[in-house]
Amino acid sequence: MPASTAIGCQEQRSQSGIETEEERREERRRRHYEIEIKKYMEKSKAKEKGPYRNELTASTKQRYEEKLSDLNNIDPYELPAAEWDRDLDLLPPSTYMWT
Repeated sequence: MPASTAIGCQEQRSQSGIETEEERREERRRRHYEIEIKKYMEKSKAKEKGPYRNELTASTKQRYEEKLSDLNNIDPYELPAAEWDRDLDLLPPSTYMWT
C-alpha cells in the first residue's frame, strides 16, 4: 500500500474512533509516567521518618528539648508550613558581604 494511502487510512481510523499509532504511543507514555510517579510516591512514603528529635542520641535529644523550652516547646520541624509567619520584618537583621 502506498504511504499516502496508509496515512489516509490512519486518518480515517482516527476519525472513526480507532486510535492511530501515535495516539497509542502517547497513551503508553502517559501510563508509564503515571506508574513512575506512583512508584516514586510510594518510595518517598517508605522513606518518611518520624520527628527529628526521635533520631537524636539521648544526650543530644535532651539538649534539643532544653532549647525547645526557650521556644514555648514549639518544635519548628513539626510546625506545618501553613502556620509559618511570612512577615520578613520579624527576621533578625543580616548582612551579606562579598568575599
